[in-house]
Amino acid sequence: MEKVYSLLEKMYGEIQGLKGEMQEVKGELQEVRGEVQGLKGEMQEVRGEVQGLKGEMQEVKGEVQGLKGEIQEVKGEVQDLKGEMQEVKGEVQDLKVRVGQIEEKMDRHFIGIGKQFEEVVKLQNNANKEINERLDYITLKAAKNEKDIMFLRYKQ
Repeated sequence: MEKVYSLLEKMYGEIQGLKGEMQEVKGELQEVRGEVQGLKGEMQEVRGEVQGLKGEMQEVKGEVQGLKGEIQEVKGEVQDLKGEMQEVKGEVQDLKVRVGQIEEKMDRHFIGIGKQFEEVVKLQNNANKEINERLDYITLKAAKNEKDIMFLRYKQ
């Protein structure tokens, strides 16, 4: 019995030790539960933030889609402008050709006008020469007639 009593005492001591350990574990469990509750609260906050971020991400995706649409519009406008630019370049080239042709015609006309002007100057010089020769002839004839008239008056 003594053995049993000693065994019981030993067991009772162990039980008391276990009870103490259990109290410690319960305390730790309470701390862990408190931490778990705190983490649950933090997790709810994080979930809320994640939901907010998902909403923002959806908004950003919508904006990105809108921007992609605008980019496509701008690309289309750029293509249109490039086409118009090519047309204008073609028109400018055509105008350059026409200006060159007009300049050639003008040069030919100016050369022709220059030749005609030279011809007019020659004709004018010839006409002036002929007029001067006729005036000289008339003057000489008039002077001869005047001498004849004077001679006849003198005879009278």
